[in-house]
Amino acid sequence: MSIKATSFCAVPVAMAAIVCFTVPVAASAADFGPGSDRFFIAAGWFPSTFSTKVRVDNKNLDLGDKIDLENDLGLKDSSNAFYGAFTWRFFKRHRLAVSYYDFHRGNSGQAEGDLEIGDKIIPVGAKVNTTFDVNIFPIAYSYSFVQGEKVEFSGSIGVHWSDIRFGVNGKGFLGEGGEVNEFDDSAKASASAPLPLLGLGVDYWITPRWLAIADGQYFQLSLSDDTFDYKGSLTNIRIATEYVPYKGLGIGIAYNWFAMDVDVEDNKWYGRLEYEYYGPQIYATYRFK
Repeated sequence: MSIKATSFCAVPVAMAAIVCFTVPVAASAADFGPGSDRFFIAAGWFPSTFSTKVRVDNKNLDLGDKIDLENDLGLKDSSNAFYGAFTWRFFKRHRLAVSYYDFHRGNSGQAEGDLEIGDKIIPVGAKVNTTFDVNIFPIAYSYSFVQGEKVEFSGSIGVHWSDIRFGVNGKGFLGEGGEVNEFDDSAKASASAPLPLLGLGVDYWITPRWLAIADGQYFQLSLSDDTFDYKGSLTNIRIATEYVPYKGLGIGIAYNWFAMDVDVEDNKWYGRLEYEYYGPQIYATYRFK
């Protein structure tokens, strides 16, 4: 397991926390509300819990083994990740939002049974090194159907770019016919595609400096071209609250649940992916008019 950019995101979170507790609330705090922020930036820490099941078929389309990465290969079911977001309100009711999530996990263990991954077979007893990395880059346009004094209700459409890389390396010794041979082989699979998304969101300004947020995206996938084919579903739900104590600088706390359940036919991955993560987010924010 690796923790990427945690030290980077801890700095703005710590700064925002210091501001929250050391700057008087009345000290030149800017008032915000629906449609008032032209730019929004967030960066922080996302400790996540995972559930991951994969199947990699071989080139003849014979089914590979369905592998639970946490239970079968020992990947830890938790990891820390960097979370970042940027929103540009280019007209009062129109916004363009970009987010970024970066997950890296790895583990060394022993195969408790034969594992068929693509056209490779990792034998029982082999020492197994496993990696599973995911970069997620959603881009969405949203339009605010309702924009009142405290409430902003919007719909969104966009793409959810996912870059997924799965690798297994097995090492050991095989005995056959009285001979013992060294075994060292690897299996890899990767998939990358812009998956469409549709969503709804609501922002409620409890006070001019305290905001509650709820949004979700869902799409039933059936997407294909000359190089890939995805069929399944994608769901993302997030609730958050943000506080802006000093001018545009603030801090936010959120809870995010994401699930993707798809059949994949990519040039580097034929099979299935069931991927879920969830957990809290702690982040610093900056918004300005």
